[in-house]
Amino acid sequence: MTMTRQETDKLLLLYVKQALLVGMYVSFGLLTIGVVIYLASEGDVGKVLGPIDAIESALNLEAQGWLSLGIISLILTPLLGIVAALVVFVRAKEQRMAGVALLVIGVVALAIMVKMIV
Repeated sequence: MTMTRQETDKLLLLYVKQALLVGMYVSFGLLTIGVVIYLASEGDVGKVLGPIDAIESALNLEAQGWLSLGIISLILTPLLGIVAALVVFVRAKEQRMAGVALLVIGVVALAIMVKMIV
């Protein structure tokens, strides 16, 4: 069964809204933990760490790791919204829009990979 344009729009709005809210709450939670650890330890917070170093640092209960994970998740939150839109477009059989969403995800993934290499 094909979805009407109105049904697609409602579902798109719902999925993207939920994805962005989840990303925002996760980011806020990670940043809050980082700030609390920072205030409790009075340690130094340097630059934002990469994902692997941030996880390692967070597991050692270092503020820098938690803050870095919060910033990384905040940066990736819009990508989560695009993934949510992709799900809706695939369900609605909107191949052109699904292709555009895949292209955007691919460009972001390529940019992340290039940044990790350079």
